[in-house]
Amino acid sequence: MDRRTLTRDEALELVRKYKRVISARFDVEPKVMMFGSYSKGYANPDSDIDVAVIVPTYGDSKFEISKKLWRDVREVSFLIEPVLMAEDRQSPLYHDVMRTGVAV
Repeated sequence: MDRRTLTRDEALELVRKYKRVISARFDVEPKVMMFGSYSKGYANPDSDIDVAVIVPTYGDSKFEISKKLWRDVREVSFLIEPVLMAEDRQSPLYHDVMRTGVAV
């Protein structure tokens, strides 16, 4: 069976649903950004939907929070690939997401 590529709007709708699911986990609503092939316009049938979940800080809880974010994928779509990021730990990927990602 051939898989089709989602449209950018379809991918954004899945990310919006995912944001609604995960927002209850946080005291402050996280910033959610779609990045990668869907935000840059070169998605193909094998593309996942890269989603940055950006919080002010995650302290020593990155692994635990990430695990919960991955669990929440089941409620929306297995195409979603969440990446936890913190504003106080900015990496080159963080800066790329902020430059090229789509805020949701």
